[in-house]
Amino acid sequence: MNSTKKSMFLNILKIVLGVLGSLFVLLAVFALPGDVKELNLEEKTAAINNSKFGLMMGFTIFIVILGAVLVVGFFLFGLITDTKKTLKAVLSYALSGLAFLILYVMAKGSVTQFSVEEGISTSTLKATEAGLYLTFIMVIVGFLLMLVGPFFKHIKK
Repeated sequence: MNSTKKSMFLNILKIVLGVLGSLFVLLAVFALPGDVKELNLEEKTAAINNSKFGLMMGFTIFIVILGAVLVVGFFLFGLITDTKKTLKAVLSYALSGLAFLILYVMAKGSVTQFSVEEGISTSTLKATEAGLYLTFIMVIVGFLLMLVGPFFKHIKK
C-alpha cells in the first residue's frame, strides 16, 4: 500500500469514527431527561440505563483499545525502522510522565460534596487535576512554539 492510499484510508477511518462517536454522544444526550440535577439517585440510574450510554461506553472502550493497539504497533514499527527517532519519542513520553507525576504530587485533590456523593476518591481528583494542568501546559507550550517556530527557521539559515 503506497503512502497516498494509506493516507486516504486513515482519513476515511478518522471521519467515520468521528461521525459515529458524535452520533452516539447525541443519542445519549437526547435520551436523558432535560434536568438531570433534579432527579434522585434511582431516577438518575433509570435514566442512564434507558439511554444510549451503554452503546456510547462500548464505542469509547473500542476507541481506547484501538488507540492502544495502534500506539504499540507504531512504536514497534518505528523502533524497527528508525531507532533514533523512536528513542527520542520515548524520551519525550517519559518526560511527560515525569511532569504528570510532579503535577500529581502538587495537586490538591479537594473533596467536594458532589465527589463524596458520587464516590469519587481523592486520588482520582488529584489525577484529573494533574492531567488538566499538564494539558494546559502542553497547549501553552505548543502555542508558543507555533509563534516562535518561524523565527527559528530564519535563525537556522
